[in-house]
Amino acid sequence: MLDGVTIQNFRLFEQFSIDNLARVNLIVGKNNVGKSSLLEALYLMVNQNSPETLIKILEERGEYVFSGKTTRSRNYQINHIFPAHHLRDDISITIRSSSIEPLGVRLTYIKKANQLSFFPMNNSKIRHGLIRLEYLGTLQEISIEVSDDILNTDTTDFLVSNPFENRNIHFVTTKMVNYHELAKLWDNITLTSKEQDVIQILQIIEDKVDRISFQSRVTANNGVLVKYKNQNRPIPLGSMGDGMHHILAIAMNLANSENGYLFVDEIDTGLHYRTMTDMWRVIFQTAERLNIQVFATTHSADCINAFSEALTEEAHHHVGKLFRLERRGEQISAVDYDYQDLAIATSEEIEVR
Repeated sequence: MLDGVTIQNFRLFEQFSIDNLARVNLIVGKNNVGKSSLLEALYLMVNQNSPETLIKILEERGEYVFSGKTTRSRNYQINHIFPAHHLRDDISITIRSSSIEPLGVRLTYIKKANQLSFFPMNNSKIRHGLIRLEYLGTLQEISIEVSDDILNTDTTDFLVSNPFENRNIHFVTTKMVNYHELAKLWDNITLTSKEQDVIQILQIIEDKVDRISFQSRVTANNGVLVKYKNQNRPIPLGSMGDGMHHILAIAMNLANSENGYLFVDEIDTGLHYRTMTDMWRVIFQTAERLNIQVFATTHSADCINAFSEALTEEAHHHVGKLFRLERRGEQISAVDYDYQDLAIATSEEIEVR
C-alpha cells in the first residue's frame, strides 16, 4: 500500500507531494487543480513494466490523432503529459512512492542527434527521438520511438507485443465501460465468492437484484442481463439507467483488484446521494477484506458528506481519508482530512471541495 508519493513535471505538477495516504482516499478540489492527473500519475507508477498504461492514459484523454484509414491506427500526442505540453530533453517526469517497497517511474525524452527531417513543400521540420521509461521498482527500462511529439505505435500491435499485465490494477473513468471489458472482468471472478461482492454493490441502487449474466452476443443496450428476486425474466442492464451501469463498473473493478489498486475518476457519476453512504461502506469493507488501496475523485458535496458519514462509523475510522488539492500560482499542494476533521467540516458546512 502506498504511504506517500512525489511527482515532478507530470502535467500540472511541477513539484508535488502527498503523504499519509489511507486505504481509501477521496481526492477533491476545484477544476484544473490536478485531481484526474493525480490518479493518472499513480496509475502509471504502480503499473511497473507496463508501457501500455501510458497509451491508456492518452487514449482516455483523447490525446491522439488518427494516422490511417481506420480508427484503430492512432498517433499519440505524448507532449501533453510534459510541462507546458512540450517535449524537452532537459526535463524528466518522475513519479516515486514512499511505500515500504518503493515504486517509481521516470519518463525522459531523448533527442536523437542529427535526426531531423525537412519537408520543403511546407518548410517544416520533424525531430526524432525516444521516450525512455525507467521503472524504478523493478529496474527495467523500455524505450519508445517518437517523432515531433508523436508516439509512433499502433494501438493493437503495441499492446499485444507487451508481455506484462497487471490484472489487479484498474482504472474506472467517466466514460461508460464497454461490454467486452465488463465481460472480461466477470470471467475473472465467475463462480467465486466475488460474484456476491458485485451483487451486494448493485443492491445499493436496487435491492431486488439477485443475479447478473452476460449474453453471448452484444445487444443494442449492452448485453448484460439483471435478474430480480421473484421474477422469472431478466432485464437488460441498459434499461436501468447510467447510475446502475457506473456502479456495476465500480463493483466489477473492485472485485478484480485484490492485493492491488483501484482508481475511480468522479466516483459519484450518475448516483443519487442517498445511495452514496452505503456505497462507501461497501467499498471500505471490501477494500480492507481484499487488501485494495482505492483512490477516487469527486466534485460532489453529497459524495463528500456520504464519505464522511461512512467514515465516522467506528469500524471505518482508520480506513479512509479526504485530500483537498489547492493551487497557488503554479504550485499545487494537498491538505488532508481524517474522519474527525471531515466530520467537523461537514457539520459546520465548511467548504472542502
